[in-house]
Amino acid sequence: MRLYYGWRIVILAAVIYILVFGSTVSSFSLYVVPVSTEFGLSRAEMNGAFVLINVGSAIWAPFIGRALDRFPLKLILGVSALLIGAGFITLSLSHWIWLSMIALAIGIAIGLDGAAMLTMTVLVTRWFKVHRARAMTLAVTGQAMGKVIVPVPTVLLMEAFGWRTALFVTGLVLIIFLMLVAILVRERPRPGELEPGTTDESADQAAAVAEPPASVGYFLKMRQFWLIAVGIALTFGISATFAISVVPLGLDYGLTMTQGAFMASAYAGAAVAAKLLLAVFADRIDRFNLIIGLLMIGIPLSAAFLLIHGPVQLFIFVTLLGLSVGGFAALFPVLQADVFGLASYGTLRGLMIPIQSAFVALGAVGAGEIHDIWGNYDMMFVAFAVVQAVVVVMLSAARPAAPPLPDVGQQVA
Repeated sequence: MRLYYGWRIVILAAVIYILVFGSTVSSFSLYVVPVSTEFGLSRAEMNGAFVLINVGSAIWAPFIGRALDRFPLKLILGVSALLIGAGFITLSLSHWIWLSMIALAIGIAIGLDGAAMLTMTVLVTRWFKVHRARAMTLAVTGQAMGKVIVPVPTVLLMEAFGWRTALFVTGLVLIIFLMLVAILVRERPRPGELEPGTTDESADQAAAVAEPPASVGYFLKMRQFWLIAVGIALTFGISATFAISVVPLGLDYGLTMTQGAFMASAYAGAAVAAKLLLAVFADRIDRFNLIIGLLMIGIPLSAAFLLIHGPVQLFIFVTLLGLSVGGFAALFPVLQADVFGLASYGTLRGLMIPIQSAFVALGAVGAGEIHDIWGNYDMMFVAFAVVQAVVVVMLSAARPAAPPLPDVGQQVA
């Protein structure tokens, strides 16, 4: 039996996540020391480069998401390939801070959204209905795999030829690979090309994405949109805040930097394991029930950190929390497609990114303030438990009273 083309899309999306996330988010820290030394920048100023990427991503996401609903995905991917590649090449040649800032905030930020974060979720979702959660969880596993695969060759390039050459080669590889994908990829199933296990009715529903997308105002006026959007943003805020706090937390418990890094790797590994586990059964359980159930597990886990004594217990609960929150990156995009349909899915995802980014930034700053005031992270875990309880209430209120919206436009912009 011939392999359904959608599973090739999943593999392709995972590889793109590996390359794009691996070369941006995962490899950023590798450039901090050599770049700051050459330009005479402080570490705080270097970290500002990462902030520029995230702010740029949040600003451009609504426009890219809207474009994905109105223009061919291949076009968006191709333009983003050129921009992210040009961004890296510009950084490799730049001797001016202002030019580097433009490359980060425009080229790399747009590329991150348009080549991976938004475009790949839209692409995978278009190809699946019955196995949508499995497909998405397998695809986004590439984000975590990028942390393992990409930094090693990047370091080897830097040691052999310098950081500028490493940036140039990265940009060139991204342009070539992503442009090939943009030329060759198929955006959605052909008429009659059914996902295994699907019915004619659900196939027709997936094909309805050709209908005009809903307007931005339609979503912004919708109570359900805000309940789900803020709930997602709060949950991602917890995940990101804990990820950047794992090593400092370990140091508070007497771990060495190396041991803390090992614990952070265990947390990331548990998150990957959670995604792979969800790929097995996530399509068999109501999406709202599954997410709410994971949040309910996370509440006592967060509270348990207040009772931890010693590094062994800390390691165990860090791993358990990784299992608890690890699946959200895949489940939330699927939930949005289930509830709001596919005709305006790009617009919807684009509107979600700035809200998510704001809460991630708020969580990161808040965790630092908590430690500065109390000298530990106890109140951070209290906040985690409270926030997860609030999200449970929000998602319960957002659950559709009727079946999810069909994959057609609701209102034409």
